[in-house]
Amino acid sequence: SNSNFISGKDPGSIERKIATKDQHIYNGEIYTTNPGVIMKFTPNLDLKSLLADTSQINFYTMLPLTGSVYVKGGANGVYINNTPTQIKAKVSKVRKYNEHILACTDEGLYIKRGEKYFLINEKKGLPDNQCIQIEYFGDQYYKLLTKTGLAYIDKVDCKVAGSFNAQLLGSDIIIHYFDVENDTIWLATN
Repeated sequence: SNSNFISGKDPGSIERKIATKDQHIYNGEIYTTNPGVIMKFTPNLDLKSLLADTSQINFYTMLPLTGSVYVKGGANGVYINNTPTQIKAKVSKVRKYNEHILACTDEGLYIKRGEKYFLINEKKGLPDNQCIQIEYFGDQYYKLLTKTGLAYIDKVDCKVAGSFNAQLLGSDIIIHYFDVENDTIWLATN
């Protein structure tokens, strides 16, 4: 949206209109990422502005690792607080599962496991390099949505375990969102 409202509360500390780029729930608190601002809504809907810095306007996504350590992703790659990582591509989503940091980029999916980095792209079995959504699925896989398909990524060896190319449904199909329920995959497309 063009501004942040939750249960009728307007963030009065932020005067200008801002566009919410990402949201994440951590320890019962809601974090939203906006150009130059990371905000936190507590369970009683109090608002705190975190890391408000207009020089960080190119960050699109973030998540807390602890109460004071954040992973941020944007036009210039992934940062842990203000320290850059080896991921330099434009990041649309960043998530953490167990000890893995996963970054959806225009070059594919990057997985940071400790000091090791893995890049999964079309050459390694993705339907498209442009990642849109990444979720944890069961004990063995990450489920990944790209611009034109789905892939299951084995979390142990960081390789594509299976994929579905949406072009099988039609030549111009783009998937915008997906969910998995039991053995059924639900796709929201154009």
